Amino acid sequence: MKRFLCSAIVAILVSACGGVPGGGSPPAGNANSGGGKASIDLTVSGALQGTSTQLAKYDCGGGQFGSFVLSLDPVMNGVQYNIALLISNYKGAPVTVDLSTPDNHVSVQFGNDQSGIWTNDSQTTGSVTINADGDTGAVDAHYSPPTYTGFAPLRVKFTFTCPVPANHK
Repeated sequence: MKRFLCSAIVAILVSACGGVPGGGSPPAGNANSGGGKASIDLTVSGALQGTSTQLAKYDCGGGQFGSFVLSLDPVMNGVQYNIALLISNYKGAPVTVDLSTPDNHVSVQFGNDQSGIWTNDSQTTGSVTINADGDTGAVDAHYSPPTYTGFAPLRVKFTFTCPVPANHK
């Protein structure tokens, strides 16, 4: 239930922070309202394994109203996944957040309906970096969920470009 609630909150925030007019996101090959193309270089190991540089869709909300939000949907091994990143208490770029720091105000979720959703918690280590341009960054998240969740450890590591609309910077 907690995972579902966190997913719903991130989805609402992503939608509220500047989706593409008409709803949804354009295919990754098209320019979005930020004037560029989103990209990802993803490596996943552990419970799931694979790499991807293909995005099915994306939403670059960027930093506004004290939060940084983005949603990327990479295709890995022929399956579409979702990555939702939220930094609350965001004060601007550049910033690097240590995921093992208590109360770090960061949510990094990875998965889909078939695989389940990995969400960072107090056992997650790694970091999230937003570069000075506010459009690029890197995530290296090591999920070690408690055994009662049924989730196995997972490492999600990626760099991204997600051009943020000028009015969101």
